[in-house]
Amino acid sequence: MPKFALAMLVSKVAAEVTVMVFGDSFGDTGPKWNTVQDMFDQRGVAATVKNAAIGGTTSCQWAGEENGMQMVNKAKDLFGEAGPDYVWYTLGGNDIWSDDNFQNCQKSVKGKDITDPAVQKCISDFTDNIIGCHSTMFDNFYKAFPNAKIMQAGYDIPCENLLCEATVNAAFAKNYCGNDGTCLNKVLHNWNTHHLDSMQAKYPQPAYTAIKLIGAAQKANKVAGADYDKPVYDKGANCRW
Repeated sequence: MPKFALAMLVSKVAAEVTVMVFGDSFGDTGPKWNTVQDMFDQRGVAATVKNAAIGGTTSCQWAGEENGMQMVNKAKDLFGEAGPDYVWYTLGGNDIWSDDNFQNCQKSVKGKDITDPAVQKCISDFTDNIIGCHSTMFDNFYKAFPNAKIMQAGYDIPCENLLCEATVNAAFAKNYCGNDGTCLNKVLHNWNTHHLDSMQAKYPQPAYTAIKLIGAAQKANKVAGADYDKPVYDKGANCRW
């Protein structure tokens, strides 16, 4: 984990840090909530990390449940009325494949460059929709826990073996990219940037911090030129990870 992300999470060193992981498979499958617990343990920081993430879920699914109070309710279930100090919020990726409007829009712009205004409109319209779902939960959460802080890291470049290309990757961007992994990575990075920049503009620091970790898996795998927020488009992530 980059130093700036660690610094954000461990700034409250005088007492035990409490963290709720809320969202999708990044929280309950991999990197997984207990990786965050391991990070604290390895550095001697007193912390309790608990998980409310469920793989395959979407931001708009969560926002549509219990009058938009799921994030609040899960926090109280796990940490009582005091709630957590921090939330690692990971949602939005599964909205891509589940949003029929975005998938149909991808079909309509297939063959156009990622910079084409029509492609950018597909991405921005989709992003505006899921930000509405994020905001439903965030606004309720901050009313209940005004001192809590939320961190959202977005998503990284995926594995691109035959299984991933035929399943997860195809569900996200096949309507626009076909089987072109470079195209998929460009779409993911472009959306990740638009998504997190828009969220950061709406919810300022320190209450909310967007961290662009896309490219981190490639950097860790020593892919030449890869860095945080600088993925190498024609390479995938290490599939063993």
